[in-house]
Amino acid sequence: MDLDLASDPNRTVQSFIDLCQRHEDNFYKFIHEVHTHDNGLFTSLMAWLEDCLDFLRKGPAGGAIDMNGLFSQAVNNHYIDQTKAIKEIDSLIAWQTAKKKWHEDKTRQKMASAGESDKWAQTLPGNGNFSGADFGIDPVGFVFSIYKTPSTKPLILIY
Repeated sequence: MDLDLASDPNRTVQSFIDLCQRHEDNFYKFIHEVHTHDNGLFTSLMAWLEDCLDFLRKGPAGGAIDMNGLFSQAVNNHYIDQTKAIKEIDSLIAWQTAKKKWHEDKTRQKMASAGESDKWAQTLPGNGNFSGADFGIDPVGFVFSIYKTPSTKPLILIY
């Protein structure tokens, strides 16, 4: 198996989509033949698909899946090597954390570049200044202001 394909979920999904598209006509012929010569197989196939979709929509019948229990059982039954599995899990966690940080940094960078000429605050109603009356509150001398600086998230001040 191609190692790059196995490590990149986007390529894996795209390969599956390509496979389905290449064999779409044959798939429809198969479904038609099964349905027309049904001796219970089509009904069973449809029930199985419904069960799969139901599981994806609602999760397992008993509630949450106990991942720790599954891991322990797999280690105890020698299905997986504990050291290798923990190393792979840790690398996936590190990758996901780095991906999340990258995404947050990109979002901050976009917001900061938009705030260079105070465009961000100008897109808000009242140019970023709100009063209590805007929210149906008796204006007793306080105002909401939203400030955006390149190094921080939007800052809401009440004064």
